[in-house]
Amino acid sequence: MKAESLDFKVDACTEKDIRSHLSGCDRRFSPPLSDRVDIGEYSRKLRLNAITFEAWNGESLVGMVAAYIDARGRSCFITNTSVSPEFSGRGVAARLLAACLERARAEHVETISLEVS
Repeated sequence: MKAESLDFKVDACTEKDIRSHLSGCDRRFSPPLSDRVDIGEYSRKLRLNAITFEAWNGESLVGMVAAYIDARGRSCFITNTSVSPEFSGRGVAARLLAACLERARAEHVETISLEVS
C-alpha cells in the first residue's frame, strides 16, 4: 500500500490512538521509546500540547509527526516522527513532515528543530 492510499489528517487522533500507535512503534526507536518516556504520559502530553500530522489506514493511526509550534517565538520543535513497521519505506513520513513544514511556514516559523533517535 502506497502513502497515496492513506488518509492524511491534522489533530484528529485521540490520546488512546497516539498511545496505541507509539506502543506499536516502540522498538523502532533506538533506544526504545519506552526506555526514555512513559508512553501513556507522553501520549497525553502530545494530545494536549502538540499539533499532530497523521496518516490513517481506515481506523488505525499508522504514521504521525507531532510538533510544538510557538508562533510568538517563531519556532517549531518536532518531538515525534513515527510510522508503523508495515508502512515503513512508503513515503508516509515524508508526507507527514511536508505537512508539518507547510504549517510551520504558515505560522511564520523561522527555526525548526528536532531530536533524532
